[in-house]
Amino acid sequence: MSDKQVAVVDAVLSFSTAESDERFAPCVIRIAHAGLNRNKSVISKEVFERSAKSAYGCPIVCNYDVCADTIGGHDKAIIRTDDGARLINMTHPVGYVPEGARYWWETIEENGEEKEYLCVEAVLWKREAAYRHIEECGSVAQSMEISIRINDFVKDGEFFIVNAFTFVAFCLLERDEPAMRSACVKLFSCSAFVEQFSLMVEEFHQQKIGERRNEMPDETKPEVTPPGEAAPQEFSLDASALQCELSKRVAAFEAHPEYPDWPRFCVVDYDPAAQEVFAYDYVDGCACGFKYTVSGDDIAVARDTYAKKKSKYVDWVTCGEAPRFASLFEEFAENRRRVAELEAENRELTAYRANAEAAERDRAVQALCTEFSDLADEAAFKELLANSELPVDALTEKAYALRGRLAAKPQQEFSAPVAGPQGLHLDSHAAGSGSEHHPYGSAAKYFPAKKD
Repeated sequence: MSDKQVAVVDAVLSFSTAESDERFAPCVIRIAHAGLNRNKSVISKEVFERSAKSAYGCPIVCNYDVCADTIGGHDKAIIRTDDGARLINMTHPVGYVPEGARYWWETIEENGEEKEYLCVEAVLWKREAAYRHIEECGSVAQSMEISIRINDFVKDGEFFIVNAFTFVAFCLLERDEPAMRSACVKLFSCSAFVEQFSLMVEEFHQQKIGERRNEMPDETKPEVTPPGEAAPQEFSLDASALQCELSKRVAAFEAHPEYPDWPRFCVVDYDPAAQEVFAYDYVDGCACGFKYTVSGDDIAVARDTYAKKKSKYVDWVTCGEAPRFASLFEEFAENRRRVAELEAENRELTAYRANAEAAERDRAVQALCTEFSDLADEAAFKELLANSELPVDALTEKAYALRGRLAAKPQQEFSAPVAGPQGLHLDSHAAGSGSEHHPYGSAAKYFPAKKD
């Protein structure tokens, strides 16, 4: 599988979370692909886009076994109560989709066939026990849970068409397989961006050096080595590839002690005749040089040949208009200053978002009190509202439980249960036989079979 392209279809708010934030970890949910999937249901791209914003506020849930350090599936259990029995979800929230998060379509190649997946930004709570397991995996399979509002059957009931739905949750899977092969939750790492930015700066430096060499008049270029002197060692790499390889090897010597994501040395030039590469030492603040050897495509730079260098300024020999030079190090310092500004802006936005989320929660709790005013005198309801750690959707669910209401709409789960006693999988539906096997949680099981 490979990521082919990314096209943003909506960007209400650019959501960003600092990697150093102790509360949240940014991630991307690859929700589902459009069209027919393995559970015999069909959801078009247009239907997904109409329902995409219903993902806001939806939780990321999982059934995490702390002892086994594993994640289950869409697990449920029956518990005994004074009134009989109740069916409850065994999954617990470990994150959610923030209001205004970006969503887009991403084309994925699956077994030689391209499929468009709806993706959305989300966050995971680092305080949850399952987070460490998710962080170690980096990517965990995911199955969406939806509430179907409008549907239809085609081809004698073989395929189930979903025409309108609402997202309910995004369930992480390890024991079961998702109906959409590439559906998953992937953690986002800022360190990858820093590494990519460093490579971009290095490429910028090399491009500037190449432009400077191309502008040099012929009389200032190095002359052919006179007879009797040691000729430089032959190599099969061209000048650009040689300098690129030298830059990689010098940059890999060691990191800057104060900025671990940046190398200590940055290559600025090399002398093929003397087989010496020149770099700038950001620790000692000076130019330096290393000896190198070339054998075919193999390049070796000797770290122990480190020697400080100094520049010698000579008159520039020109032909016509004098070339213009820009200070590479000044541009590099400007880039570093810009990165510092972006980091400060990110911290400010993170604080602003935290305050906005707190205010939004206060408004949501007030609306919850109004909606469940009939429970205002209940001690259990007051205790529920006092729990500031529960998300609003969990508070709403527990409030409905206190009121004794049960959801009447069928919910579709997009996963395939594994045979065996690992978890409890209930085949409950409005009508039809519950004994028939439905692969990947087939949506058709929730509706009456077509009569002859």
